[in-house]
Amino acid sequence: MTVAGSEAILTGELETFWSKSEAIRRTLEVDGVETVVSEIEIPPAESDETLAAEVGKSMRRYAHYTVFDYLDGRIDGGVVTLIGKVTPERDKAGELFERVAKIPGVQDVQNQIETMTPSSGDNNLRRVLARAIFGNPHFQRFSTQPNPPFHIIVENSTVTLIGYVQSEIERREMEQIVRHTFGILRVVNQLQTVS
Repeated sequence: MTVAGSEAILTGELETFWSKSEAIRRTLEVDGVETVVSEIEIPPAESDETLAAEVGKSMRRYAHYTVFDYLDGRIDGGVVTLIGKVTPERDKAGELFERVAKIPGVQDVQNQIETMTPSSGDNNLRRVLARAIFGNPHFQRFSTQPNPPFHIIVENSTVTLIGYVQSEIERREMEQIVRHTFGILRVVNQLQTVS
């Protein structure tokens, strides 16, 4: 690190983007440093496809990823863009950023995950929907899966269904369950079928 006035210049190589972002953060905490120029390099991944597999695995293994969250992303030249919506009971967006930033080969993380506004009404709807959907014979098999292929986003009493189901029958069945749930103002069905 070299310092010129109030500017610090960081050089060298680090294993992960997380290490790089932490180095920048800590440098900004030093008295007198106002700006940081980072010339730190991170070894690139073998390919974006390899990186995508690692990022996907890391996101799916996140212990707090539920049927009421939705995550997606894209990768371009090692730069990972995270998108989606998560429930507000913890800093899921921050925790997911950290998980992905620690994957070797990630050059940068653009975190566009939105945290939904806390709402006791939405929490109650999530509980009611979970009982109704996972109690239905079509969807009982998913009740013990930590990460089913479909996700139910509840925000301001609007429900968005996203992901995959087996058939058009299941797609319509889930929509009907949601539509007949008291307190739901609107349903957006973006479910796709695998068959």
